Parts: sequence; structure tokens; C-alpha cells
Amino acid sequence: LPKRFVVVLSSIAHFLVICLAPLLFRLLPEIFACPLVLGLIFTVQTFFIPAFYALRPEIFTEDELSRANGTLNFWQFAGLIVGGVAAAFFCSTGVMLMTCLVLSVLSFVISFRIHFTIAVKAKIPFAREFVAGIRDMFRKPSLIAACIGENFFLAIGTILPLLLVLFLLENNSTNPAARVVLLAMPIIGFGVGSYMAGRLSSRKIEPGLVPFGALGVAVMLVLSCYVKAHIFTFNLSVPGLDPVVEISLPVETAVFLFLTGLCGGHFVIPLRAYFQQRLKRETRGVALAGGQVVKFLFAVLLAFCLFYVQAGTLRANAAADLAFFGNGDILSAEGLLTTFGLITFIVTLLTMWALPDFALRFFIISIGSTIYKLHITGAENIPERGPALLLSNHVSFVDNILLCACTSRRIRFLMEEEMMQAHWYLRLLARLTRFITVRSGRKGMMQLFDDVQNALRAGDIICVYPEGLPTRNSVLGEFKSGFRRMIPEDMPDLPVIPVHIGDMWGSRFSYQQTYAKHKLPLRAPHTARITFGEKLPHDVTPFQVRHRITELAADTAINNVR
Repeated sequence: LPKRFVVVLSSIAHFLVICLAPLLFRLLPEIFACPLVLGLIFTVQTFFIPAFYALRPEIFTEDELSRANGTLNFWQFAGLIVGGVAAAFFCSTGVMLMTCLVLSVLSFVISFRIHFTIAVKAKIPFAREFVAGIRDMFRKPSLIAACIGENFFLAIGTILPLLLVLFLLENNSTNPAARVVLLAMPIIGFGVGSYMAGRLSSRKIEPGLVPFGALGVAVMLVLSCYVKAHIFTFNLSVPGLDPVVEISLPVETAVFLFLTGLCGGHFVIPLRAYFQQRLKRETRGVALAGGQVVKFLFAVLLAFCLFYVQAGTLRANAAADLAFFGNGDILSAEGLLTTFGLITFIVTLLTMWALPDFALRFFIISIGSTIYKLHITGAENIPERGPALLLSNHVSFVDNILLCACTSRRIRFLMEEEMMQAHWYLRLLARLTRFITVRSGRKGMMQLFDDVQNALRAGDIICVYPEGLPTRNSVLGEFKSGFRRMIPEDMPDLPVIPVHIGDMWGSRFSYQQTYAKHKLPLRAPHTARITFGEKLPHDVTPFQVRHRITELAADTAINNVR
């Protein structure tokens, strides 16, 4: 079925469940009716969520996907907050059911505004299709890491409200109204963080935000538990509610819980967009459903651990020698929150180790946001999938970093074997980024051409500097013809994309003076302008490439003056 059709059917089913809810509450005791209604709602969600997530990469391009995920998450959690606060303060059960009914109708109407998508016809039975989707989810380490990282964090988010309730009950300085506000803070922060992550991705999927988010979650959870908070008491007057509600809010705790959610948004949104975009279209729905199963298993495991630890705490309340955190508890609420924060950070470190691209993007963002200010033009000329050969001028020793910061796709470069062996950090960088080794001699060059052709056939993006070395005088040097032998003869449609790196002459890592190491930076952040041109013919000559890059330089200069 088309994913849009599944979303519409799920909206109808959700409306029917809400209509059925009052009857169930009337016929059954509340202890049975409430779990039954929730079970029906979550059953509908098991169909809705994978279809809705799988629709996004089909409707939005890679440039729009992170921002779309962030914006949708923001409105989703904004609705969650409004509904939760309304239920907590002044809405009765009947009013809430009526509100849910109206929202269900609205959701059904809006679902018809979703763009039509063509369903992928299954060529194999459902069971084999399901297995193929699961295999697609685990076919690359990057997809495994993204799936585990996102769903593990969301599972922790599922358990977090219960942990916060335990923590706030141990904290006698808060009243019930303040607890409602504190429970809302990480949810508000997650919605805002999701929106910010979408905006910060700058028209691409940016996995480099993941380490920032993981570190922030770990630190903020610990600070929310152990930093002494100042109580701010104020009165809240809600229309239709009497008497006035008094709220005693621990300010620092509220701020740190908000920042925990904010960092969580930066953690989840890039992983979600990366996972959605890298899946095959024909198996995307099944793979995303498998991701929901992973989240469910993580949530069950964490809930079981929480129950086991808390049960043990009650049994051994007098065993002070077993204390880990707190006084006489096996694991207090503060200890559990701290442990979950540390586990989140450890899982992220393991992900970085298994998937060095994320760690590299983290480094690229750090450099690109502090030392350099990038102005990117024509990034849409880089294909979202498949191979491409980038031909760029060479201005500085950090051109590789600047080009990598322009796209979420991995770009592979060339490096001489002698340079790679001379420095340990270059060997490490070459391993992380899968540099293609340039060996000396005729045999080494033939091996280089074969390696680049095989990488292009595998769907990689390769960047070559036809000049060979960074310019010594800011003028384009002679373009060598070696790149023509890197283009496979069996790939006549290979995109050959000219790239111009501008305004980098005079930066810390260029050859404006005799030796780069003797220069001091002229200004920070230094502006760098990267322009990607439209693809060139398959049989383009070195002169034509040089001429086209010169035209890109002129266009950049004219636009800069304007």
C-alpha cells in the first residue's frame, strides 16, 4: 500500500478508537478500560509511525529532510505539552475526550494534504520482504549505529518521566504543581532542540551534531541532580480554576532539565534523518518498523532494570553498605538519572568508534564554526546518491575539511604515501576518512587509477585537485590530465563537478607568505566561499575544467560585491 494511504487509514482508526473510548469507560471498570484504550491507540501508532517516517524522505529532499524532521518534532512536542498541561490543570475527562475527538478529525483532514507517493510493488512474499527490510537496516555499520543510537535515546526518553517522578518525590522542596512544570521542561527542550537541530543542519543531514547532543545530555542530567537549586515561588492563576495555584520551582533544576531535552533534540534529529535517507526506498517502511521494535526492546529492558533496582532498594533499605548513590539506597533516583546519562554518552562513544564519520563531522563542525565561516553555493549539484568526481582548485591545507563541511556525504581524497607514513595523525586521518593512497612510480599511478575507478563504481564521491599542490601565489596553476584516466569507461553519465574554493588566500593555512607555519591568522572566523558548478561533459579537458573554475571564481567575486 502507498504510505500516504496507510497514514490516512491510521487517522481513521485513531478517530474510531477515540469514539469507542467513552463506551469502554462506561461498560468496563476504569482499571480495565484505560489500558485497553491506550493499547488500541498504540496499536494504531505501530502502523502510523513507520509509514509517516518513511514518507518524509520521499516528500523532502536531503537538503530539507533534517529541517522537516526538526519542525515536525517541534510541533509534535508542542502539542504534547499543551495537552499535558491542559489535562493537569483544568480539563475533565469528558473535555479531554472531546478535544481528542476534534484533533482526530483534524488529523484525518490534514492527512489528505500529504503528497501522493507511488507504492513500491513487492516482487517477493511479505515474509521475505520483511527479512529484506531488516537486512537493509543492518547492511552497513552506519545504519546500525544510527538505528541503535536514536532508538536507545528515545527508549531512555520513555523511561525518563518515571525517573523524574521518583527524583521529585525524593525532593521535598517541590509541590505537585512544580512537579508538573519540571516534567514538562525536558519535553519542551526536546521540541526546541529538534527545531534548532533542523535549522543548524544548514540544508543537509549533519551527523556531527550527535556528539554535541550526547555530551550535553550526560552533563545536564548529572547537573540537574546534584547542583543545589534555588526555590522560586510564584502564584499561577488559571481561568476557571480556583484557588490560585502556588508553584515552588527549583530554578536550576528546571533549566538543566530543559537543556537535557534541548541536547536530546540535537542527538536524535541528525540520526533520524541519516537513517531515513540511507535506507533503500523499497524497504524503508519495513526497516523503520524494525527500528520501532528496537526502541520497544530497549524500553522494556530499561523498565525491567529500573523495576529490579527499585525493588532491590525497597528490600535492602537498611543495608547502607550496599549504597551506590544516596544514603542507604542501592540506587537512588539521582543515581539512576546519572547512570542513564553516562550510558547515553558511552553508547555514543561506541557509535563514534564504530562509525568514524560521525566523529569526523564533529571535528569538521568545530573547525567550521570557529575558525572559518562558510558561504556555500551550488551544493544542490552534489548528487544525494551515487558517485561523483569533484575537480577543485587547491588553495590551502584545510581545503579537504571545508569541502567535507559542504555536504553530509563522505568525500574521499587522495594522499601521497610518503606524507601518510611521515606523521601518525595523518595515518589516523587517512584510516578514518578512507583516503586513497598515491604511490610513486608508474605502477603506483596505475594502481591509483584503478582504486579511484573502483571507488566510483562503488558509489563514492572522489575529490581531485588537478593542480596537485596548494597554490603559492593565489593564481590557478596548471591542471594535470590525470583525472581523465580516473573516469571509468563504463560510466559515461558520471557527474564531473567543478568546484571553486574562494577567499582562502591569506588564511592561516595558505601560502601567502613563505611558510604557513610562520604566519599568524589575519582574522577569525575567516570567510571561505565554496561554489559547486553544474556537471561537466564526460570527455572534458583539463583546460575546460580550469576555464570553468575560473568562471566560478568570477561569479563568486561578482556576487560578493553585490
